[in-house]
Amino acid sequence: MRNVRPLAAALLLGTLLLVAPPAGPAPAHAADDGISEVAATTYRLVPDEGLVRITIDLRVTNRKADRTESYQCPGGAPATCSRTVRYYVNRARLAIEEDARAVRATVDGRRASVQLDAPTNGYRVARVSLPSTFYGQTRRVRLTYHIRGEAPRSQGWTRAGRAYASFCVVANGPDGGSVRVILPAAYEVSTTGADLERVAAGDAVEYRSGNLADPYAFWACLEGVNPDGYQRTPVTAAGRTVDLASWPEDPEWRATVEGTVERAMPALEQLTGFTFAEGPGRLELREVAQQQLGDYAGWYGSEGIRLSEFLDPATITHELSHTWFNDTLFAETWLAEGHAGYAEAASGIAPAYACSDPGPAPGGAEARLGDWQYLSPRSTDQDRAVVEFDYAASCWVITRVADAIGPDRLRAVLDGAKRGVRLYPEADSPSAGRIDWRRWLDLADVLGFEPAGESADLAADLLLEFGVATDSVELERRSATRARYLEIREAAGDWSLPPAVDREMAAWDFGAATAALDSAAAVLVAVDVARRKAGDLQLSEQAVGALFEAARNAGQLDSAADLARQQGDVAAEVQAARADVAEERDLETEVGLLGAPEPGELVTEAVESLAAGDIDAASQLSVRAHEALVAAASRGRDRLTAAIVAGVVATALLVLGLLGVLLATRRRRRRRQGPAREEGGTVLPVSDADQRGPV
Repeated sequence: MRNVRPLAAALLLGTLLLVAPPAGPAPAHAADDGISEVAATTYRLVPDEGLVRITIDLRVTNRKADRTESYQCPGGAPATCSRTVRYYVNRARLAIEEDARAVRATVDGRRASVQLDAPTNGYRVARVSLPSTFYGQTRRVRLTYHIRGEAPRSQGWTRAGRAYASFCVVANGPDGGSVRVILPAAYEVSTTGADLERVAAGDAVEYRSGNLADPYAFWACLEGVNPDGYQRTPVTAAGRTVDLASWPEDPEWRATVEGTVERAMPALEQLTGFTFAEGPGRLELREVAQQQLGDYAGWYGSEGIRLSEFLDPATITHELSHTWFNDTLFAETWLAEGHAGYAEAASGIAPAYACSDPGPAPGGAEARLGDWQYLSPRSTDQDRAVVEFDYAASCWVITRVADAIGPDRLRAVLDGAKRGVRLYPEADSPSAGRIDWRRWLDLADVLGFEPAGESADLAADLLLEFGVATDSVELERRSATRARYLEIREAAGDWSLPPAVDREMAAWDFGAATAALDSAAAVLVAVDVARRKAGDLQLSEQAVGALFEAARNAGQLDSAADLARQQGDVAAEVQAARADVAEERDLETEVGLLGAPEPGELVTEAVESLAAGDIDAASQLSVRAHEALVAAASRGRDRLTAAIVAGVVATALLVLGLLGVLLATRRRRRRRQGPAREEGGTVLPVSDADQRGPV
């Protein structure tokens, strides 16, 4: 990831190799003056010596023919004299870089004097003395010099190192020229400016301009990186070994980065809760020229970390934090850069760069962190101001949230992001993968603000203020729905909220989530009513809970509510049956229950069935107990009525029997007093015994 802040003081460097170098001064004579000058210029990189060697081979030919001219003879005579005018060249002029050193010249292989003019616009004129060169004569001039590569962190941009080289080339020759650039083949070269043909040449590679019609309009710049030329130093920090790839000519960079890595990694681990040793593969921190990074001071990518030659511990720490804060964790750049900026400041490695309120966006524009911009060679000052603001604003957002929830909860938020924690456990959508700002807000809310007893509205307001979120209504609905969610979750107790709720919350469909929460609340209300109806009875809620926790839509939640209502109704039935059984029984009921099942036993079975969740059995047993009491009362009445009737009949029969005895007695007495009975026509006498009176 890129970091722009440390470059605020280094922008004067500009962007190397993308701006044409100033043109060298051209000789003053015209191309048709009869003097032909054609130059072949060769630039050769010599990294072992840290310099670029330049050779200019100039061919000077005098094509200005002699001529005869007339003139007034001296002495005042009227005669006209004639003379031959011969043209010759005795000096060649070449444009060379102002930092050229060891300038030497030869003419036709012999040492020649050379004078250097004062520098002008980055170049100077080298004046080579020639023997008088007359018509038809040619001189071969060779000018040699070198340009030494500048030291790391120099303001100039010429480098000639064993790992990195950069320099620009120009042409000479007012009447024609060519340029050839020779570099070791190990360098990976990029060019800007004029097109150059690449030609392999054994252990070297050449870049050729071809014949130039206008040499003084030509320029090109080359930048080469030799991967094998770096000095590699393994450094172990926080249980992981990283590779420092530095320019061999820059021990200061190597020492500074090594020390910063050793201090920064433990600090970052403490701050983030992440483990550096868990990172994939070997991490390389490579030194690069500032111009390779343009307006940035560091870069983290798939190939490792690129750090500017301009040393800055804050930038080193920032880029190291991208070991975790990169696009494999975050889907949005502002999140990665904001966390990296926060880590850079909060780690304590470079406290001077603590994040602060960036103020309004530059130019009166709206902040748009969600539309992250990158700088390019064509970026304007306004573009740079916007990017600097974005870095500062993203760091400020993360800093404010971190301060609100505290370091421990920030680590919990980061851990949740890394592990893909399901904030809504029953949601269908996967929770792993890169997180966007919505997922980040949920993580900060659930794992940070909620445990801290704070409102996540702070984070939501920051997202709106800095242009990450653009729909304030959506965030207001989220806040209200989230509050409702927490209310229902607390009311649900040990029950998990169902997929019908969690799925919509995770998807930020707050209309559907609200409807699902209302349905869930209806279930909980029905359960509460059932509990009140059950009173001291044990009520099994397992079936309702299972339906509630598994519900994927409002219809299934309605089914759970219906079951809870049924449980309440049955509990009321059992309570009523238990009350009926507990009432004092009258004679009729007691008589009716003789020899019948005891209703209290049915109620006991109903209570047990209710506790077991078998509401059908509980309802049936309650009904049977009630019906048994009603039937017993009816049966008792019938028994008592039958008993009364039987008593009356028995009494009547007894009375009738007694009457019969009395009548019989009376008849006997009458017989004793009357004539003898006749039987079969015979009169029987009355015995003495029948006439005996009382003694």
